[in-house]
Amino acid sequence: MKPAIAAAFLLVSSMPAYAGNEACWGDNSQTNISCHELGERFLMSMRGATQAEVRRAMGVDGRGGAGGSLSFMSLYTTERRGGGGTVIFHFDERGRIVTFDAFVEHANSVGRDMEMIWSPTFYCSDFPGSKKRCGE
Repeated sequence: MKPAIAAAFLLVSSMPAYAGNEACWGDNSQTNISCHELGERFLMSMRGATQAEVRRAMGVDGRGGAGGSLSFMSLYTTERRGGGGTVIFHFDERGRIVTFDAFVEHANSVGRDMEMIWSPTFYCSDFPGSKKRCGE
């Protein structure tokens, strides 16, 4: 196993198990709604992950899309914290993430909501400290 993939696997496997939407709102009927925080560290740890690893980390199956993608909506946000939003993971023919697009709510901030786009050839992030902002 390559070092980056091994590190991602260790991070995902050491994360607490989430019960999808049930952990936030007591309703686990929507298979694309998760209670997992969409933080910068988590999102970057997903690079190269498989569909099974993503589903395990998000705690739900996600919604399948065209060309082998999975989309999730996170309801992690409350009025005291950010981290909820949407993310679409795109997979290659081997079933590993090759790109993702995330839109993350930033609760109680004076700034705007954040976007993060990652691929092997392009990266931008509106998370604090990023040198390449999305949309600039």
